[in-house]
Amino acid sequence: MDQRLQQLAQHAATRGVKLLLEDLDGPHLGPVLSALLPPLLRAVNSVGAEALAAGRPAAPAEARLFLPYAVGAAGALQRLTRDLETAQSEGYVLGAKLVGNGSDAPSTWSACLERLLEAAQAGRAEVMLAAARRGEVEAAVAALARAGLSPEAAPVAFVQPLGVADHLGFSLGRHGYRVYKTCPYGKAEDVRPALLQHMQDASWASHEDARLAQAELWSRLLSDPLAAAAARVLGARQQRSSAGASGGRSDANQPMAS
Repeated sequence: MDQRLQQLAQHAATRGVKLLLEDLDGPHLGPVLSALLPPLLRAVNSVGAEALAAGRPAAPAEARLFLPYAVGAAGALQRLTRDLETAQSEGYVLGAKLVGNGSDAPSTWSACLERLLEAAQAGRAEVMLAAARRGEVEAAVAALARAGLSPEAAPVAFVQPLGVADHLGFSLGRHGYRVYKTCPYGKAEDVRPALLQHMQDASWASHEDARLAQAELWSRLLSDPLAAAAARVLGARQQRSSAGASGGRSDANQPMAS
């Protein structure tokens, strides 16, 4: 495991690709990763951290290796705080992805977000926010504004599954925020957990997208008199057609007189 992680991390750093480690909250992984990750993070996430350690003006924070922090996990804020302190003492930038539904654990989500934005503002962290719901996105944007982090310069990006909340992703992009779209890749047996999560997210998003599409349709109809009139005519025709078909079926089911 140690050798594989080192190879992947070094290859990502060489190629300039960001590497995200997922599903690290299992109790069997904790002791192993606590020993393996700090040296690995120091090796690949030191971009911009040397100046910070030497007391010079901090260069823009940039991380190659990212770790997930699930707000629903026990001790999430404590683990994040510990890892930020370790990163500062070891002289590397912490790459952190904040995962979890902010509506399920709002206080923990807000506390972790504020802690990460403070570190990002100081050049000690680069942040990915897994936010696919409108409330989470709005809360994150407001927190960025309070921290004085501009969309273009902030070492903060939003992460969403491909096909989920694309309307939010496009809106964020238009306002200068970075947005990453994730897509599970690999053999089915290897990516099954990610595929199941992707399907769950897509199922929720389909209802939200349908609601938004319906709202946009009515908005356009109301703003266009001709389209509204056509919609009323088509609706009336459809009602008459449905009534006729229903009546025909009713007559056909009547018993014949002898």
